[in-house]
Amino acid sequence: MEADPKVLQALQASVAYAEKAQPLIEKAAQDEAAAAKLVPEVVDNLIKAGYLVAEQREKAATSLTSHVKALEALNKLAAVTQTAKAAAAPPSLGAPVALAAPAATGGTVKESEQIWQRAFGR
Repeated sequence: MEADPKVLQALQASVAYAEKAQPLIEKAAQDEAAAAKLVPEVVDNLIKAGYLVAEQREKAATSLTSHVKALEALNKLAAVTQTAKAAAAPPSLGAPVALAAPAATGGTVKESEQIWQRAFGR
């Protein structure tokens, strides 16, 4: 009994796909192992930076093993950091200009004018 040529073609295609997929599967496994090694250090650094408390260590470590959960965590971290920065430091164009009483004019002169006068004279 002879094998159907279509069956042989399907088997050959399957073997070819498996051979092409093997390096990708190995690379994915290596990346996953490397990520797993980094998780404890990342969690420790997040705790040291104040983004997590020690009680969240196990849950954070579990979350960081999933790419989707890790990206969600990064997104939340960025949002929290952005909110904290915005609340901590209102926007500023610099120090306010101070007025001082110069001896020569008897009036007040802006600090910027005093700097100009010291640099370039009157």
